[in-house]
Amino acid sequence: MNRNVILAHRDLEAREIEAAQCYFDVERLRTKCCYDRIVIPRGYGAIDWKELEEDLHNLGSRPINSYRQRQYIENFDYYNDVGKYTFDTYFSLSNIMMGDYHGPFVVKGVTNSKKQNWNTSMYAETKDDLWRVVYDLNNDGFIGYQKLIFRKYVPLKNLGYLLNGLPISEEYRLFFYKGNLLVAGFYWSTAPEDIVEKYKTVPHGAIQFSLKFSDIIGKRINFWVADIAKTARGDWILVELNDGCSAGISECDPNTLYRNLQFRIFDEPNSQ
Repeated sequence: MNRNVILAHRDLEAREIEAAQCYFDVERLRTKCCYDRIVIPRGYGAIDWKELEEDLHNLGSRPINSYRQRQYIENFDYYNDVGKYTFDTYFSLSNIMMGDYHGPFVVKGVTNSKKQNWNTSMYAETKDDLWRVVYDLNNDGFIGYQKLIFRKYVPLKNLGYLLNGLPISEEYRLFFYKGNLLVAGFYWSTAPEDIVEKYKTVPHGAIQFSLKFSDIIGKRINFWVADIAKTARGDWILVELNDGCSAGISECDPNTLYRNLQFRIFDEPNSQ
């Protein structure tokens, strides 16, 4: 039986490719992903997933996440399932303007943000500030095509700041296959080395919190990611969910990720 395939984007980190090769075949071209195998595209953000799924089906294979599963994440449909675990979210400016909450807000696309421009393109202190942020995002070549969402700003445990006032929070990235945790690690790879070292061990509380919704999400999408943070009050909160094919590795150990992923899908040739 052929091993399943990692379809690696050209920008995928070398350390991740090296780890993946221990457990999967690694290819650069989708035309080589054939013969009844599960294909895990890694490092692909903006991609026509429906086209990819059709191409792989024509080759006798299939992506680990179907187009329908991908849409569950991209359309922010998961909010219906985990709304009570994450930030209160608005889906239109009109709802905000008519509401009693006056700020602050975090604004982003349904799947991406401009967090590197935190002060100008993501954080809005008041309703009046929202117009400036929305204008900036609507004129962005990457975010502009996405539907915007507006979230109540909840202060997180702060560990410092990056450029443009971007706060570093105590936040962790957890990869799952269905309802099974594969690997977890500190979210902020760009943080100073001393912070990364201090928070490299994921607290038990963050993992326990993820179990409140992992079975629910695991029934909706095969390969996915949860970003979980500690609030300033000391509670855990779900920041967002992502498709496991597109999410960066952060400080997760790639060897653990691919070893556990291979183990979970090995006996599930019809996991879709």
